[in-house]
Order: sequence, then C-alpha cells, then structure tokens
Amino acid sequence: MRENSIGVLTQREHSFENLLLTLSTNKNMKKLILFLAPLLGLTAFSFTSCSDNETYDVCGNPDNLVYLSANATNTYNCKVVHTPVGEFGDVDVKFPVKIQRAATADITVKPIIDNSMIDAYNTAHNTKYVAVPDNMFNITSATILRDTIAGKDSIEVSIDKANFASLTEAGYMIPFTIEATGGDSKASEDRGTGYVIITTSTELIHKGATRDQLPPVIPRTSMGTWTCEGQNISKVSDGNGYSGWSYDYSGSTFIIDVKEVKKVGGISVWNRYAPYGTPYRITSVELSLSADGTNWTDCGTETLSEMYADSNGYQYVGLYGAVAARYIKIKIATRYSWDGLLAEFRVFAE
Repeated sequence: MRENSIGVLTQREHSFENLLLTLSTNKNMKKLILFLAPLLGLTAFSFTSCSDNETYDVCGNPDNLVYLSANATNTYNCKVVHTPVGEFGDVDVKFPVKIQRAATADITVKPIIDNSMIDAYNTAHNTKYVAVPDNMFNITSATILRDTIAGKDSIEVSIDKANFASLTEAGYMIPFTIEATGGDSKASEDRGTGYVIITTSTELIHKGATRDQLPPVIPRTSMGTWTCEGQNISKVSDGNGYSGWSYDYSGSTFIIDVKEVKKVGGISVWNRYAPYGTPYRITSVELSLSADGTNWTDCGTETLSEMYADSNGYQYVGLYGAVAARYIKIKIATRYSWDGLLAEFRVFAE
C-alpha cells in the first residue's frame, strides 16, 4: 500500500527504480533507458493510480436491474375477429418480471402506460397503430419477493370480450414501461418496455373449422335438382372419386344453384387424389354466397394449411354464422395441373 509520506516509494515503484539502475550499469543500454524510462514511469503511475481507488470494485452497471422477460422484443400480438355472430379472439397476455440479483426486499413492479411511444413505434416500423382507450383494458402490477430473482406473478394485460365490438380500427397498441420500488432495485431502460399489439378483421370464414362445428349436411339425395352452368351436378354427388368437375390448377370458378334459399354454414370439397396425402388436396377455396345471384357476400379464402381435412381427405370450409344463400360460388385451385378434379362437393346448412 502507498504510504502518506511523499518521499517514500511504494513497492511497485522500487521495482521500476531497480530496473532502471540495473540497465544504467550497461553502457550499451543507456540510450535504451532514455527511451524506456518515460514508458516505465507511465506504467508505474497507472498501477499506483489503480491502488488509490480501492473502493471501485464493480465493472459495468452496479444497479440491480428489474426487467421484463416475455420474449426477445417483449411484444405480444393478439387478434380480434368481427363476425356476423359476434366477436372472437383473445387478448390476455402476461409479462414475467425478473431481477438480476436476488432482491434485498420485496419489490413492486408497476406498469406505466405511455401512449407517446406509439408514434415512435409507427415511425420505426411503418405501422398505423392507435391507442386503446384507457377504460377498455386492464393491466396489473407484479411482485418480486425478497431473496428471489423471478416475480411471484406477472404483469398481465387483458381486454374483456365485451369490449371487442368497440375495437373498430385496424390495429391497436398498449405500450408501457415499468417502475420498480423496493430494496436496491432499479427498472431497466433496455428491457423495461412492453408492447401489446391488437389487430382486427371482419371475417365470415371460421378457419380450421372441423366437421363437428358445421350444421347438418344436405343429403346427396336432395342435390339432384341443383345446377351448375356447364357441369353435371351428379358427378360431384355420387360418392365416386373418379368422376367430377375438372378445374385449372391455378384456379377455376363454379357457381352452384341449390334452388332455394338455405342458411349456409359451410361446405366440403374433395379432390380426386386427396386420399394419397396432403400434396394432392385442394390448395385454396374462395367462397362467396348470394340469395339472388346478383348481390354477393364475399366470405373469404381458406388455404390448405388452414383447412381441416378428415382421414379420407375431405376438406371443410366453415363459417362463423349461417348466411342466407341460394347460390354458392367457389373458386378452387390445386398444386398440380394433372390432378384438378373436384370429385365431391357438399353443403352444410341449417
């Protein structure tokens, strides 16, 4: 340790002085001494300076930081779907909280809503999210108990389904930062920000709907009077997988007249080679319905990855609610040009 007397050398300084004396006894080294002495003196100064600051023994940020650990970006994406029979979706997410080192006391982690962050996010990501009104969502605080590093609960953000109908914009955001109180805690600036993003859409197709979620099927025996321009209805209602309507692999449209208005809740389609596996099934179905053949309701499009298919290869397109229709327009496509044959077509109606 350095002594208080200015005239007393430290142990490190003695070692450098002895080195210089040894070198000076050699005539050939004198010139080298003139070059090295300033460098060695600088090094000695750096060592002795470090010894003067003995209380600074922590490298980096000495704060015990509290942070969110939901995912890489602390962002959750939720979806609300508006349908003729009501709203569907789920907005109920949890942001786990943690602290770097065991808490010295119980810590309260409080979320602070900051809607000013929305404009910055929209600018950075080229989005157009708007704020959710304060009275339409719930957000809770979390607690980290003493001697632990993970919260006993999480910050939870939720919107009651009763409020879904009021979410009429295309996209919403609930942004917040955190405030930590208790013990030696401090909220992290880098990992203390959370985002809940809600996108909305109006849809009729219930993607992934199974057979059990559809209304009763119209029997094949009731399809005899139906018509489709340029096609024989019996070829898609005889249960024969080798007869049907040919269609272009990039997409062909058929309009079926069921002769009376039905409350249509879904359809099923069956491609000729569907039993051979997923690659041979219909890749997309675009469905539209009309009561008069003039005014159409576009229900949407369901793709192969979204459609439910049973063990026999029948693919189902269901609706969230029944739509009054006499005419059913379908545009279907497949993967390969040589296997486009709609072998079976069924309608499910109330």
